Amino acid sequence: MLRKKAMWLGVFFGLFFVSVGLLYSQPASFDWRDYGKVTSVKNQGTSNSSWAFAVLGSYESAILIDDGPSENLSEQYLIDSQGGIVPPFVSDWGFPYMMEGTPRESSYSAGGLADLPDCFKCYPISAWYYVGNSSSVPNTTDIKLAIYNYGPVCAGVYASSYFQAYTGGIFNRNQTGSVNHAIVLVGWNDTGGYWILKNSWGTSWGESGYMRIAYGCCQVGYGAAFAAVADHRCLSPNVWYKFLNRDSGNALDVNSGSSYVYQGLPSGGTDQQWSITAVGGGWVKIENRYSGFALDVNTTGSYVYHYLYNSGTDKQWDIVYHNQGYYRVNNRYNGNSLSIGTGAYVYHYLWNGNAEKQWEITE
Repeated sequence: MLRKKAMWLGVFFGLFFVSVGLLYSQPASFDWRDYGKVTSVKNQGTSNSSWAFAVLGSYESAILIDDGPSENLSEQYLIDSQGGIVPPFVSDWGFPYMMEGTPRESSYSAGGLADLPDCFKCYPISAWYYVGNSSSVPNTTDIKLAIYNYGPVCAGVYASSYFQAYTGGIFNRNQTGSVNHAIVLVGWNDTGGYWILKNSWGTSWGESGYMRIAYGCCQVGYGAAFAAVADHRCLSPNVWYKFLNRDSGNALDVNSGSSYVYQGLPSGGTDQQWSITAVGGGWVKIENRYSGFALDVNTTGSYVYHYLYNSGTDKQWDIVYHNQGYYRVNNRYNGNSLSIGTGAYVYHYLWNGNAEKQWEITE
């Protein structure tokens, strides 16, 4: 993996990092685009929340650098989590709302916080840091080392009328004003004396959505920050998944002609493929591809069945991340967890943390 191990010599104060020295120097030029670690330029349209596009632009790069796939995470989720606040710049960058993960754009709709299942929150962050602090521009060297060691950083800038009208070249028309826009810095060039700035105004702006902006111009780099990826968990609707039991290694399965749900050796068949769909209030239904029926419990007995979905709470589930890539699957009606026993059947029992109640959910 290209990214260097961090070698800062400094002091942490909570989530702030104060640099007091560095152990090695950075190259004269660097651009994460050269390594395929920058996602596509987005267009925020009429939204004034450039901070959400900047922080996720930075974090989507962090996922790529951490050997993950190219993702398109939801800016609207962060905006809604902030209470619908739409200033161009917020001091904490929305990082506190990313600690448990951020849904993909395809998994989230505007105003959907109340109905978003927790299992659709992806790529939680383990920590977040300012290069300097939230209310100043760090020195150029520290920003470069943050980019080089950790990936593109989100940062503020004063977007003057000249900035907005930029079409190409090295932008050096410095003007003073309150920081009013957020962007991503993906690299630099010392020969030209500029940052490589990724914007969120679409590819028709600037140089295909990018700007070369002179060091120190228009307060670029203000409040520069970045986050670290905790893990790569990510579930979404409209995907077929296998549920593999941690204890037995067997897959959640149905048989033709039976309403019982079984555990069977993984086969890749449609009888072992399940979709996860939000049904409101943070709950999901889990439907089998072969039968079209939903995972279900009855009011009596410990067996798990599959029946036609009818909005009953016995067919609604909460998928909760446990640890080490495994989930617990809890029924809304009785609170019990999806489990296996000694035979081929699948059951629902009170959660006790044992491996037979833990499931790996994989495509």
